[in-house]
Formats: sequence, structure tokens, C-alpha cells
Amino acid sequence: MKAVVTGANGFLGRYVVRELREQGHEVIAGTRRDAPELTALGARVVSLDLGDREALRNAFKGADVVFHTAAKTGVWGKR
Repeated sequence: MKAVVTGANGFLGRYVVRELREQGHEVIAGTRRDAPELTALGARVVSLDLGDREALRNAFKGADVVFHTAAKTGVWGKR
């Protein structure tokens, strides 16, 4: 299975990547920055901005499943 994990460098995403790789699946790890620890697991790390539709289309092309674990961090909205 070919899987894309958004937010792959986050708390949940890295565990999803690790589990998928341990099961032998091909993983594309979408992150905002370099992630050598994900590369070491055998995932293909790609720069992914959820606001960039073209980047998302390219990352998702040919994928069997997408695990969307990305989230907006920090304070947003009125306090």
C-alpha cells in the first residue's frame, strides 16, 4: 500500500509513519521541514504546505490512502 501522511513530523504523524513502515508499506511523509528521522525509517519525505493545492495533488498522486495528521499549532482566533 502507498500511504501519504500529512504532518508526518508531528507527535501523531511520526508514529503513524513508523507503524506503516514496520508493516512494509510505502510512505510519503509530508512535512514543513527536513525530517532525517523519517528518512531513516524509509519514508520519502516531501515538503508539504496544506495551502498549496498543487503540492498536495503531487503528493497524493497514486496514493492508496492519506492519513491527515497535520494541524495548525499555536493560538488562532480571539482569546
